[in-house]
Amino acid sequence: MSEEKQVDVVEIRKSEIRAEIEDSVRAEVSENVRKEEKARIREIEAIGKDSGFVAESDDFVSEGRSIDEFKEFVREHKDIKEEKKMEVAQAPVNAGLNEKEVRRFSMRKAISAMVSGKWDDAGLEREASDEIAKQLGRSAQGFYMPNEVATRDMVVGTDANGGYLVATDLLSGSFIEKLDNAMVLNQAGATIMRGLQGNVAIPKQTARSTAYWVAENGAVTESLQTLAQVALAPKTLGAMTDMSRQLILQSSIDVENFIQSDLAQSLALAIDLAGLEGTGANNQPTGILSTSGINTNDWATANTPTFAEMVGMETDVAVDNALLGSPKYITTSSIAGKLKTTAKDSGSGLFVNEGGQVNGYDMLTTNAITAGNAYFGNFADLLIGMWGNLDITVDPYTGSSAGTVRIVALQSVDVAVRNAVSFCANVNAST
Repeated sequence: MSEEKQVDVVEIRKSEIRAEIEDSVRAEVSENVRKEEKARIREIEAIGKDSGFVAESDDFVSEGRSIDEFKEFVREHKDIKEEKKMEVAQAPVNAGLNEKEVRRFSMRKAISAMVSGKWDDAGLEREASDEIAKQLGRSAQGFYMPNEVATRDMVVGTDANGGYLVATDLLSGSFIEKLDNAMVLNQAGATIMRGLQGNVAIPKQTARSTAYWVAENGAVTESLQTLAQVALAPKTLGAMTDMSRQLILQSSIDVENFIQSDLAQSLALAIDLAGLEGTGANNQPTGILSTSGINTNDWATANTPTFAEMVGMETDVAVDNALLGSPKYITTSSIAGKLKTTAKDSGSGLFVNEGGQVNGYDMLTTNAITAGNAYFGNFADLLIGMWGNLDITVDPYTGSSAGTVRIVALQSVDVAVRNAVSFCANVNAST
């Protein structure tokens, strides 16, 4: 072969080698691009799923935008989305039940289904809970009670298989009514606000405008009211009760009512304690006792107040021009009982607590508070806010050795004192 042909062969081989190298590089680059693209799509979709921006993640994928761009988008819009979600989620939701379905809904059936894991006999209850979860955008920890069921009137019939729930004879009030009746704070006149959405700010007046005497044709000195706000923000309350498996399995309207009443009582005790003695720490609301600026009145002897000391609590509130509305006393059964046998004075033969009243003001009792404590005031200035639907969970394991089932009712609640001087608390009753 001539030298010239040998050069041509070498050049051709070099070209082939270069082409092979270029093809290899292109293939490698293409494979890397494919891997990077798959990783980009996978990461964006994962972020979208975790953050709730699924539809937006699809847009970013199709538009070829980067992971960092999507992360920045989520950061900028997450707070807005959560705020909107909170507003929707915290409003109590109806499940769209008709009148007959509202009457048929059974809390007992739903609890029994959660215990057994079989929902064949609780299809309505499950569908209603699922519908609420869909509207709220989050699953229940157990099952949701529809708002229309919580406020219904229960009825009774004659069919033990369920007909007792679809007749027209009124048996008892709604779950909300049971809760209200069980709350001593409701009996005391606390302001209860249901169906709240998002955080709530209630205005209050902290100082009045000033009046002046002026000469004829004189100018009145300008003065302004001082205003502030009382904030309510949802806090999760969990109240629990234990019931036997056999009780829950009973198909009886009386059992249905018992379960509702027992849960209402558990929630009521927890709300009463939060409203009166919530610490404001460890996820608790700030109750009356922990509110800055309330009146306090020390009794000389713990757990044994005199008539003068009780009147002193009223006086403290009156001095602050806050003896308004229908003030009441709240204390423990022990203190109330003690005052029924404590002489008002040395000659009248009357007792401090006469007919459930002290000096003309009703005395209510609850054993939810610290033993020996007592409160007096205009409880209309105690605000109780409630958000969303009642979420009921069932724990069949904790009390399994005793044959009991633990039922936990979860509710978003907060309390706040609108005017601190409307209240007086005895702070050394239990010392």
